[in-house]
Amino acid sequence: MMNDPMILRSMLFVPGDRTERFEKALNSGADAIIIDLEDAVAIARKDVVRASFGSAVPARDERPVPIYVRINGTHTRWCLSDIEAAVAVGADGIMVPKCDKATAVEIVAWTCRQLGANDLEIIPILETAAGIANAREIMASGRRRVNFGAGDLGRDLALIISEGEPELHPYRSKVVVNARTVGALAPLDTVWGNLRDLEGLAASARRAKRMGFGGKLCIHPSQIAPIHAAFTPSEDETRLATAFCEGFEQAEARGDAAIEIEGHFIDYPVYEQARAVVALSNAIRDKEQRNG
Repeated sequence: MMNDPMILRSMLFVPGDRTERFEKALNSGADAIIIDLEDAVAIARKDVVRASFGSAVPARDERPVPIYVRINGTHTRWCLSDIEAAVAVGADGIMVPKCDKATAVEIVAWTCRQLGANDLEIIPILETAAGIANAREIMASGRRRVNFGAGDLGRDLALIISEGEPELHPYRSKVVVNARTVGALAPLDTVWGNLRDLEGLAASARRAKRMGFGGKLCIHPSQIAPIHAAFTPSEDETRLATAFCEGFEQAEARGDAAIEIEGHFIDYPVYEQARAVVALSNAIRDKEQRNG
């Protein structure tokens, strides 16, 4: 059964020319996979890969999780053919890399409509200086979700990212604030490049969670568990949030909107945040039960 596409804690990249990895990726436990036709494919092989990867993509009703395709950017000669290939395989969504303005996603959306793919989700990746600067305009174009990419942004801005990633704080914050401003879903954070440093990945995921992100991109199945641990409310968090909700609702019925529960001051903002934690916890639990 298909996972709920609204809950994306993890999205696992798999190179478009490594079709033997598709089945493993689909059953890795990630909430979605991304078949990468962009950076993971050598320039000399892009046309060959695009023509052949579709044979390894299962039909929509046979997929355990959604499949997205990262196309080459709208500024490249491969973009149109990539979109046609993504639509042909019945992709659940397209990721637009190096998205620096709203017209880039509008071009992709228009092309999809001409191909009859009106329900295909389009996710811009904000990973350039221009993309960060134009974040609100890009999200206001109707995108329900965006992803943040630090790799190309680091190259673009000559960032030297140190332990704790403080250099990324202003850019992550701008992505989250603008997503909230236009009513988009919580964005997904950038990949963690050090495959051997799972502790560093876990810390990065927790930072992103605290900053308002809803999930994180990943490049290896071993990264899924730490990411899910960061973006899934713990039993204690869920228990406390449930206590906040129940206690506040009882107090509100008595006409009181400011109370104390287990040493915590609870008012409407805290209550609403607790409701969101409980809803997310329940949705993740239900999804995992449906998918065994």
